[in-house]
Amino acid sequence: MTPLISRLAAILAASLALFLSPAHAQEGGSSALGEVSEAICSGRMINPITDVCWDCMFPITVGSIPVVPSSRPDTENPSSPLCTCPAPPPLFLRVGLSIGWWEPSRLADVTMQPYCFPNLGGFVMPGVLPRGHGRAERDQGVGEEGVWEAHWYIYPLFSMLELITDAACVRGPQWDIAWLSELDPFWHDDGLSMIMNPEAAAFANPVALLACSADCVAATAGKPIDELFWCSGCQGNVYPLTQNIPVQTGQPMGSVLAANRLLYHNYRLGLTPRAAGSDAAVLCQDQYAPVWRKSQWRVQTTVPVPVTRGSLRACIPVGRSTMVWQSLKWGPVIGEDFGYLYWGKRNCCAG
Repeated sequence: MTPLISRLAAILAASLALFLSPAHAQEGGSSALGEVSEAICSGRMINPITDVCWDCMFPITVGSIPVVPSSRPDTENPSSPLCTCPAPPPLFLRVGLSIGWWEPSRLADVTMQPYCFPNLGGFVMPGVLPRGHGRAERDQGVGEEGVWEAHWYIYPLFSMLELITDAACVRGPQWDIAWLSELDPFWHDDGLSMIMNPEAAAFANPVALLACSADCVAATAGKPIDELFWCSGCQGNVYPLTQNIPVQTGQPMGSVLAANRLLYHNYRLGLTPRAAGSDAAVLCQDQYAPVWRKSQWRVQTTVPVPVTRGSLRACIPVGRSTMVWQSLKWGPVIGEDFGYLYWGKRNCCAG
């Protein structure tokens, strides 16, 4: 843990000048919403063996043929088991097998306390901001507003455990903290977020929100509808891509919506590639696009309680109703801190 905490300290220390000022010190942790409570950051260190739903990697396919089937919905795979990719001279072209599988590749912290890291055992960066800074003592339950901070980790677990040995299929960076909401002004201001996401204005209406009902049904029954990119299924409209959830029906629902917003937000920032599909370009290398493809992701809860079993509860599709799995997964004693492991679909031309 020492190198990890040292890395966090280095990242956050560089931002102190932006966020600390005499005004902050005089406020003493107060906010416009009321007096601030002394929050507790809860969490757990993820055990890569016992806290991971290993069934979530299935199905494994070669072309369109499921070698290891699964009852969980899958994305479209290449029709042919054979594939070709560019290669350095003198070959210029290599032939391989088109393989598809699901892998844990990203982690998300979602918390109401700034600089709280649930997936790092509830670690709080000391001396950066007072505990509970900017958070009021209020009921964050059904029908209440949610205000969430979030962190995005690159977490290529299969590569870290050396479960993928084909060099052509080992892509992207290794473990890293890719993004902290506390350092992103776009995450904290709905109006500022409109600069990066001007299309949000087109979907801020009842008709667009009504379309999310179809996405909710599709995600709960199988997989979400990628064409309804402004929707996060049963959690509602994914816009604005900020920390503010106007109405949340329970903390699990609000935290999942914040995590899904974070996923989409990082598509916009170029931190999350598209690694699945039937086109040759994706088989050979990751592709980047500004619009997310929800169907290529599954979400597994890691904090407060890891969900590792059950096709209806573990690694659920983006947008599935939280009513299926949220019972006994949160409460005042556990805290207002959540962790999610995102499983991404991979298609690769191996060989």
